[in-house]
Amino acid sequence: MLFTGELVDMYSKYSEWRGWKWSPLQIQESDLGGVRSAIVAVEGENAYADLRFEAGVHRVQRIPQTDKSRMHTSTASIAVLPEPEEVSVVVPAESVKMETMRASGPGGQNVNKRSTAVRLTHTETGIVVHCMEERFQHVNIQQSEIPKDDQFQIAFKRLAAILMQRKVDEISEKFSSDRKLQVSF
Repeated sequence: MLFTGELVDMYSKYSEWRGWKWSPLQIQESDLGGVRSAIVAVEGENAYADLRFEAGVHRVQRIPQTDKSRMHTSTASIAVLPEPEEVSVVVPAESVKMETMRASGPGGQNVNKRSTAVRLTHTETGIVVHCMEERFQHVNIQQSEIPKDDQFQIAFKRLAAILMQRKVDEISEKFSSDRKLQVSF
């Protein structure tokens, strides 16, 4: 725990010396004094490139001043990960097949006679989104501020949300596997 605190101080001073911005996000202190764990953000030119080789398990062996007879070994795990960029999803209208159909469920004669529901199929991933919340087709297929007929608001929002969640899951899986490779506990 003392060793972890010393590492935090060392990386803080190194970041200051390099001119990087050092921001402690979470520092968990021990009941016995010292630092149990720390999460920090370091921003600056080549910060990730220079610090990525610090990843892994650091170990120090020393004889403490209080106990001169035994050698103590301390270890600390370091993970260095780049900060993920914001995730955005663009769904071009060309990659979506739109179909209108009759809705099912309550709605009376309007639902039975008119094609009020919308089905969007993302051709690249095969994701299918249905929208039949509204009574009228023009509400289910509302055009957004993007060019007319290129995007269908309600169903497109759902499709974009699903695609965004997939992208976020993919990124978090990559970071998780990168961290496991750096710190194998």
